[in-house]
Amino acid sequence: MHVLLAPDRFSGTLTAVAAARALARGWRESAADDVVSEVPMSDGAAGLLDVVAAARGGTLVPVTVPGPLGVAVPAAVLHVPGPGGGTAYVEADQVLGAHLVAAADRRRAATAGTSAGLGELLLAAVGSGAGRVVVGLGPGVVHDAGAGLLAVLGGTAAAGDRRDDLLEAGGLALADLRVDDVLLAAARDALGTVDVVLALADDAPLLGLHGAGAILGQDPGVGPAVAQELERALGHATTELERTAARLVPRRPSLALADGAARPGPPVAARSPGAQGHSAGGATGHAHGAAAEPARLARRSGTGAGGGAAFLLRLLGARALAGAELVADAVDLAGHVARADLVVTGGRVLDAAALTESVPATVGRLAMARGLPVVAVAEEVHTSRREVAQIGISGTYEVVERRRAGVAAPAGETGTGHPVAPAPAELLAARGSRIARTWSS
Repeated sequence: MHVLLAPDRFSGTLTAVAAARALARGWRESAADDVVSEVPMSDGAAGLLDVVAAARGGTLVPVTVPGPLGVAVPAAVLHVPGPGGGTAYVEADQVLGAHLVAAADRRRAATAGTSAGLGELLLAAVGSGAGRVVVGLGPGVVHDAGAGLLAVLGGTAAAGDRRDDLLEAGGLALADLRVDDVLLAAARDALGTVDVVLALADDAPLLGLHGAGAILGQDPGVGPAVAQELERALGHATTELERTAARLVPRRPSLALADGAARPGPPVAARSPGAQGHSAGGATGHAHGAAAEPARLARRSGTGAGGGAAFLLRLLGARALAGAELVADAVDLAGHVARADLVVTGGRVLDAAALTESVPATVGRLAMARGLPVVAVAEEVHTSRREVAQIGISGTYEVVERRRAGVAAPAGETGTGHPVAPAPAELLAARGSRIARTWSS
């Protein structure tokens, strides 16, 4: 039996690569004769570089760039050789991720944090000679609509009239932003003819009732009042940016993916609570039978990723795709599925949101097209058997089965009688072993 293990990352330090390794170890303990293939996956957020490097190799280019609050952080760009200079992969979580900011600094990061570090990563990616740059974007702790990124890409054009200070002063400072053609044109020129593709792990729009700002307001460290101030500031700034961009002559056509299979068009269907009234492109249905006008870019699905960095990059000509689908193409998941008899996937939470665009959903749909059974394992499962069947998943398992009260049973005790919590990798390996006893033939 040929078993394909294609999980996303789990909580803490359990990366997708480590999760696949743990599942494989557990599987082999119960089914030593099975052929086990490990193809760790990503939705475009944390772990993107590890997953692509595991499948494709490439060269990691280390860089040191500003973090959310301006403090230098180590990061890297992955360059995978290929036709036309190959592809460079950028992981925004390295410079915009929540792990870089202490809980007490969340509000300051949201209101005064900068996406400048992502701009530095992009310049490093373009400097690698790659003809295509993939930018993995999930939620970020910075909420500046990509203004810091713009300041870096705009270079010397951002200097003068204190525009550079304003762009890198955070989201609240953007209430007074004024933009001219020179700045945006310079930022666009910095990307040259490189095909920039966004691998979106977050489909929230930047603005609106269900946008990234509204979601940010649910963070106790930020709060709804601050989120409303940011919404007003970014509403003004994005209007300025969109009006200015409309005056620029488009320079680059939308290029086909070098690796082939990812679909063009809107990246993902909005799945924020209450977002059913939005089309995949972000237009709202208020016209009551009349054709609705296209929504502003800042209100379209996916533009809120990275605190609005996705908005700015799309304004500069980048294309946006569902992150899990793009990664599936990069690691040739379809080819691995074609050689398997059973597929195991998983991640942190399997819920209603994961039934649309996620690693388990992407893996499930590919396997379902070939009639293969799929098993999903997650830290928490909040879906029914009928719901997951729609995306091709035959069975779901929690890493540790919860009691009715929602508390996991301890796995052991110390000499003093206190429970010992096994390492996450050990728990996942144990679950993999039990799944193998059920599913291996």
